[in-house]
Amino acid sequence: MRNTRLLALAAALAMASVATAAVVTRNPLDYATGTDVSAAFPGVRLARIVNAPGIDFYGPIVQPAFIGRCTDYGVCPLLVSLGTIGGNVYNLQQYRNCYNSSRPVILPHPDCRRNFAVLQATFEKPPDFVEFELTWLSDPPGLVAYNAAGDEILTCLPGPPVAPAGCVTIRTLLPRREGFGTIRLTTQRTDIARVVVAGYIGTGRVTFMQYSRPVP
Repeated sequence: MRNTRLLALAAALAMASVATAAVVTRNPLDYATGTDVSAAFPGVRLARIVNAPGIDFYGPIVQPAFIGRCTDYGVCPLLVSLGTIGGNVYNLQQYRNCYNSSRPVILPHPDCRRNFAVLQATFEKPPDFVEFELTWLSDPPGLVAYNAAGDEILTCLPGPPVAPAGCVTIRTLLPRREGFGTIRLTTQRTDIARVVVAGYIGTGRVTFMQYSRPVP
């Protein structure tokens, strides 16, 4: 896992030198448990988007992103000393189906009646590199990117559709279908406004993140 991070950081730094962007790296272990990091990282605002089940339409609850430890939300796979950003994040597929049913017109969708929670990162300026590491309990992680209008523009998912060029997922399987998953998206697009990340159809926890921040 450490070698993967070093290789990713080296690639990101090389890319940043060309694109005049700084790579921001954040490890939740650097923050005290209970710290609200919603606006603590430069160039990005974080939030935990939670569904309000019981209705057929997209109507999420926006919560702050707090720092936790794996023991706060249940033991992470084999390791109990990892930090987390935003706690449990789960059922990205249900979030995506429910959210997309609200565009361009609001329509009911059965997934809007289900529980889901995702970590959302909204950027001040479009990044060309984002990476999240998650531990998962039942399913590998996924990532969806949106433009400023709220339209889905890129997906990095463990299932269909086929991931776009520049989307890399690295999975390290541990016993009992648990493990680590790293999602890395490098793109030439200049219209990414926000991304959401979570376990695809299961539960995960964000334990590390990095992204590019364009230099003025």
